[in-house]
Amino acid sequence: MKTFFLLPLTPFLLFLLLRLPGRTLASDCPQDCSCSTPESIFCFQRRSATMPHGVPAPTKNLYLFANGIETLAEEDFVGMESLEMLDLSQNKLTKLLDRVFEPLTSLRNLDLSANQITHLSEESFAGMALLERLYLYSNHIQTIHPAAFQGLEQLLELKLQGNQLTSLPALAMPRLLLLDLRFNTLPSPGSADLQMPNLESLKLAGLGLKSLDEDLMASLGNLHELDISGNQLGSFPLALREARGLIHLSLAGNPMGPLTLEDLQNLGELQELDISNLSLQGLPDGFAQLFPHLTKLTVAENPFNCLCTLAWFPGWLRNQGVTLGQDGGDPLPLPSLNAGKVLERLEHREFGCPTTTTVTASTVRTSTTMPPPVTTLPSTTPAIPAPGPVRRTPQLGQTASPCPPSVPLPAAAAKTKRWTSSAPPRPA
Repeated sequence: MKTFFLLPLTPFLLFLLLRLPGRTLASDCPQDCSCSTPESIFCFQRRSATMPHGVPAPTKNLYLFANGIETLAEEDFVGMESLEMLDLSQNKLTKLLDRVFEPLTSLRNLDLSANQITHLSEESFAGMALLERLYLYSNHIQTIHPAAFQGLEQLLELKLQGNQLTSLPALAMPRLLLLDLRFNTLPSPGSADLQMPNLESLKLAGLGLKSLDEDLMASLGNLHELDISGNQLGSFPLALREARGLIHLSLAGNPMGPLTLEDLQNLGELQELDISNLSLQGLPDGFAQLFPHLTKLTVAENPFNCLCTLAWFPGWLRNQGVTLGQDGGDPLPLPSLNAGKVLERLEHREFGCPTTTTVTASTVRTSTTMPPPVTTLPSTTPAIPAPGPVRRTPQLGQTASPCPPSVPLPAAAAKTKRWTSSAPPRPA
């Protein structure tokens, strides 16, 4: 049996080994941070008002979320020319000094969300020519200088939701793919306000919009996703009738009222549709034939009031393979007969649709105070024409409405691949 002896490394050899390219020494790691990979540093809950010192030059990803950082200075980033991802979210920043990020010449992703920033100046992001993603959501931003985003010609994603904006400067961003403005108080933007010919995703929820600009929608020929939920739209926007490329559409929570076949007939590419909380009492005739690629439909919190007019719906869901979304898990407001049941599992017979009905001459009355009683006879009995259309007596809490026969179900359509943004993925 052979015996092997490990010889101690000389100090010089140990120094060379630990200084190999791409390797971060534990002694090089900033205090209270973790350097588990050569290119990424995680500093979580450092409880410090300033940036950490001594970040190694080769670092590409620096995560500083929830550190308590209150101020930034340009010298904090000197020597970080290789940095590509900087996460400063959930800190206590109230302002950004002009050109503070200028040393970060390779930066592509900057996350400043969940701070307390109130204003963006003309030079807040100066020198960041390669920036692709800028996240500023959940701050206190009230004003943005008209030139704040000039020079960010490579920007793909801009997130400004959850701020205190009441106006927005004109944004000319030729490469932008995603713009999120939700939950501010902004007027309806026009085509001159958003000059973004390649935009794929636009989120305008909760802005208080009463209209949607037709010229804007016409200028966004590449748009695939639109969220206009939680606004004050009193009717289906005419601007959407020609939005043929939409794949994801949310109209939820608008006082919109009934939808018509004309409203929806050009939206046949939709894969996901949210029409929850629109005060809908039913769906337009022909709805089942409109969306051959639909995979998810959300209709929660609508007061559907006639069982029979929805009799085709569960079968269509099953036949198409459509997932019925119910935000928050709330049951659909079905009438009392089927209350508490799972809508997708109901059969046509459970909706109370009338079968073929005949009325004998002896049952006809001329009284104007009582409706004529109805007698259902076997199908072999000759039918005598009824004096008028027969109406089903409504259930408790249900308003009377005519119940048409069930809608024929279309054949199951082939599903298309779900749309995803063409923006390159954000580094982990």
